[in-house]
Amino acid sequence: MELLDVGALPICGDDNRLKGMLTDRDIVVKVLAADRDPSTTTAGELAQGPPVMVYAEDTIDAALEKRIKHKIPPRLSTIRPIRSIP
Repeated sequence: MELLDVGALPICGDDNRLKGMLTDRDIVVKVLAADRDPSTTTAGELAQGPPVMVYAEDTIDAALEKRIKHKIPPRLSTIRPIRSIP
C-alpha cells in the first residue's frame, strides 16, 4: 500500500474474482489494535461478506440505492464542512 500510495486494495480469490477490499483501516483496527500478528494474518481473514459492486453503466440513483440497501456509510473524508455551529 505504501509503495502504491493507496489506502485500499482488492482481495481476489483463486478464481481471480473480487472477494472484498482491504483498507489501511482494516489493518490498524482488525490486526494491530486486536493484537493479531500481521505477518500471519491473511487478507482473506479480514474480508467481511460479499462485495457490493457498482458498475460503470449503473446510474447514480442505482448506486445510491445499493448504498442504502447494504447500509454502506458515507466516507467522512468526502464531506466538506460548511460552517461550525457557535
